[in-house]
Amino acid sequence: MRNPKNTRTCAGCGKKADRHEFIRIGKDSDGNVSIGDTGRGAYLCKSEKCLNAAIKKKRISAILRSAVSDEVYSQLSDIIGCD
Repeated sequence: MRNPKNTRTCAGCGKKADRHEFIRIGKDSDGNVSIGDTGRGAYLCKSEKCLNAAIKKKRISAILRSAVSDEVYSQLSDIIGCD
């Protein structure tokens, strides 16, 4: 980790690392949740294990303070390359 300002925490495993090592899930001002740099954000490792943990514990929904659709989880699964 180079700069503490760029340190983020994975919603699945709790690992701390540079923000560029994670996938960002954001909620815009209208409450729409999508993958990318919009509004309030949650970060996730590029790992199937972390995705499953985040879904099971509902961590992304809690961090974003909003419901996350199955479509977003499906997109995350495709990005990560889950089987």
